[in-house]
Amino acid sequence: MSIEIYSIPMKDSREDIKIQANPWFKNGIEESDIILGKELGLIEDSKDIDPFEEMIEIEEEYLEDLNDFLDELERLDPDYLTYAECIDKKEFYENIGVRIVKKFDNWALGSIEGEKCVYIPHTLLDDITTGAIYNMTLIYTEGQTNLWRAIFVFPKISPVQVGCVSNLFDMIYGDVSEYIGMKTFHIPKIDIGKTIGKDGWVIDKIVKDYLYNNRDIGDLLMDDDDDIKDASNIPQFNFIDKGEYTQVDMWYNTFIDKLNECEFISIIPEIELLQKMYV
Repeated sequence: MSIEIYSIPMKDSREDIKIQANPWFKNGIEESDIILGKELGLIEDSKDIDPFEEMIEIEEEYLEDLNDFLDELERLDPDYLTYAECIDKKEFYENIGVRIVKKFDNWALGSIEGEKCVYIPHTLLDDITTGAIYNMTLIYTEGQTNLWRAIFVFPKISPVQVGCVSNLFDMIYGDVSEYIGMKTFHIPKIDIGKTIGKDGWVIDKIVKDYLYNNRDIGDLLMDDDDDIKDASNIPQFNFIDKGEYTQVDMWYNTFIDKLNECEFISIIPEIELLQKMYV
């Protein structure tokens, strides 16, 4: 028995293999691919998201209404106990911030957070200024026109000067040269918006009251046609929140310092203006 071996020529198999490129690499992701991805849940459909979020909002509103209803049922229980804030007619309420709205001949009107409700007797008129805010001790008047009566005004904390720059630049008026200076103060932390007021109306009110009560000084600080916001001799204040305290930069005409050297007149804007802006 013999074995015969035949040699058959073989073609290179690589010649018959056709390599096809991935269609996503070749054509990119087409619209049909996106549709298929949404159907398979691989891609979120924005049409499905909006109704879902709306459903969640409706469910949350329902749960809030349900909780309010259950709370109301609980309060209707005769044995239900609750805490309620009430006013003690015999109590003295101290350190309440009161802004002076208007001064009359023998009394003044104050406001708490914008609510005009504080009667200030004539005995305290010398301690207050229109537009300024003060810490006061109040008592409840029970049904009178103004619900609260002030019985004591706490002294204010003086601003602490921490820096001073003089003669920053000069302004020429005819033959007279005047100079601008800046003083930096630290004051207790304040709510800057509440202290300044919308468009600076709180500051304007304090300045107007000061000029009205000090006519001779007003004539020095302002010309007849000056507006308070434009008067160059009225000190300007810049408030900066520093976290635990507030920094105030006061820009002013240094001729005020020269006036203070005269024994007949005195202008201390950090006390007569700035100090009245905070409690």
